[in-house]
Amino acid sequence: MSINEWFEDKRRINSLLKDSVKEDSKDVNEAENKKNSSINYEKIKNLWVQCDNCETLLYLSFLREKDSVCQDCGYYLKMNSSDRIELLIDHGTRCPMDENMYAIDVLQFYSGEDEDSHSDSNTDPHHPYLYTAPDPDPDPHPDPDPHPALGESDLDEDFLNYDFATDTDPDIDSDPHPDPHPHPDPDHDPYLDPDHGPDPHPDPDPDQHPDPDTDPEEEEEPYKDHIISCQIETGLTDAVQTGIGKLKGIPIALGVMDFKFMGGSMGSVVGEKITRLIERATEESLPVIMVCASGGARMQEGSFSLMQMAKIASALYIHQKDKKLLYVSILTSPTTGGVTASFGMLGDLIIAEPKAYIAFAGKRVIEQTLGQKVIEDFQVTENLFDHGLFDLIVPRNLLKGVLSEPFRLYGLSHSMNK
Repeated sequence: MSINEWFEDKRRINSLLKDSVKEDSKDVNEAENKKNSSINYEKIKNLWVQCDNCETLLYLSFLREKDSVCQDCGYYLKMNSSDRIELLIDHGTRCPMDENMYAIDVLQFYSGEDEDSHSDSNTDPHHPYLYTAPDPDPDPHPDPDPHPALGESDLDEDFLNYDFATDTDPDIDSDPHPDPHPHPDPDHDPYLDPDHGPDPHPDPDPDQHPDPDTDPEEEEEPYKDHIISCQIETGLTDAVQTGIGKLKGIPIALGVMDFKFMGGSMGSVVGEKITRLIERATEESLPVIMVCASGGARMQEGSFSLMQMAKIASALYIHQKDKKLLYVSILTSPTTGGVTASFGMLGDLIIAEPKAYIAFAGKRVIEQTLGQKVIEDFQVTENLFDHGLFDLIVPRNLLKGVLSEPFRLYGLSHSMNK
C-alpha cells in the first residue's frame, strides 16, 4: 500500500466516525426535545380546560375565579367537590368527617379469578352478612332405626299368594319394529334441508360477541382496581366529602358528591358517610346541605348500594320530622338514578343549578320503554322547574348568599320554638 492510499483510507475512516458521532448526538437531541415537549404538554393540559358547549379553551385559574362558568357562552362546567366546598364554606371553618373510610370489594365484582377457585374455596365473602338459624334441639330419645325393614308378617297374605307371570324371553327389544338405519344419511335428512326445519348453520348471536370499539380490559377491570385508580386520580377515598363548617357564620353540616370519582355513584361508603353526617347534624341541631352530583347507585356493590337509599332516607326522617331540623338539597349536573329517587328529592328546600341534567332514567331508556319520543330538554332544570320539581334555580355565584337567608330565618324561628 502506498502512502497516498494509506492517507486516503485514514481520511475516509475519520469522516465515517464524524458522521456517526453527529447522528448519535442528533438522536440524543431529538429524544430530549421529545421528552421536553411531552413535559410541556402535560403542563399545558393541566393549565387549560375546554368548554363542553362552545369548545373554547379556558385558563384554569381564571375558570376557578368564575366558579367554573364559561366566560364565552355561560355554560356551567362540572366542579369537583373541593372547589364546591371552597365556594360554600367560610375559609378555615371546615372540619372533615370520615376521611379514611374506603370501599372494599365484598361481591368480588370482576375479580378476574377462575370460577373453579371460588367453588373450591370454603370462604364465603357474604358470611359476615348472613344469618344462620341454629340447629333444632336433638331428640333426647332418638329412634335407633327410623326406617325398619318389613318382614313377611307385615305384608298382606293375599299379596304373598299372588301368582306372578314368569318372563320367558329376557331379551325383548323395546321397539317391536326397530329402524334398520339408525343413522340416516345427512343428505336426505329433512331437518338439514334449507327449505325445511331450522338452519343448520345459524348466524351467531351479535350479543354474544363484544363490540370491537370497546376495550375488554377496561370493561372487566376489577372493582378494587377501579377504586384505586379513582383514588389516585381524584385524591379522594370515595365519591363524597362530608364535614361540619360555617356558611357566612352559620354552623352547618355539608356533604358534597364528586362526579369524577366513578361518576359520583352511591356505594356503601357514600351511604354510610352521608348517614353519619345526618346523624351528627341531628345530635348537634345543625341544618344539612347535600350537593348532589351522581349517576345513581353503584352497580358493582349490588344490593349493598341500593340499601343506602333507605338508610339515608331513614336518617333524614328523624332529622326532619322528629327533630324539626332543616335539610337543603342542591342538585347539580348530572343527578340521576338512585340519588334522585332518594335523598336528592327529600329536601325541605330543593335548589337546582341552571341547565343541569336531572333525571331518574335516561332519555333513551324512557323512549324504549314508552315507545315514543321525548322533547330535547325534557330533563333539564328549566323544564322541570316549570312542572314544580324544584323550589329555586340559583346561579353559582349567588348560591352562598341565597342559602344564608333561609338559614337565618330558620334559626330565628327554631330558637323561638325552643
